[in-house]
Amino acid sequence: MKSPSVIHRIKFYLEFYSKIPERKWCIGRYYGVGSACAIGHLTWLPDPGSHMNELNTLLQPVMVKVQGAPRVVPAINDGTENFSTLGNHPKKRMMTALQMRLEMETNEPTDCTPDKTLP
Repeated sequence: MKSPSVIHRIKFYLEFYSKIPERKWCIGRYYGVGSACAIGHLTWLPDPGSHMNELNTLLQPVMVKVQGAPRVVPAINDGTENFSTLGNHPKKRMMTALQMRLEMETNEPTDCTPDKTLP
């Protein structure tokens, strides 16, 4: 694969989500009191709909690797459809999924692969 533009976009989302504290994440809904899910956080970006579509497309290979779900970003965020194996917190699951996708694209191991024990 090794598409520089795909790698760049994955790294963009890794950086974006890494800056959001764990206490600002929620599951089961777009927004909570002072928190949001992975999709809800995208509303802070210009044209959030295009970011949602792009993120879903980028994470499709992770969906296939872990187990299929029709709406991959909510399933990863909420830990449903076997995505709970990616971590015990929505931020951890999103970061792990993005790291997995980056590893698929670059064929280089990352520090956050599903083979490692997750906290």
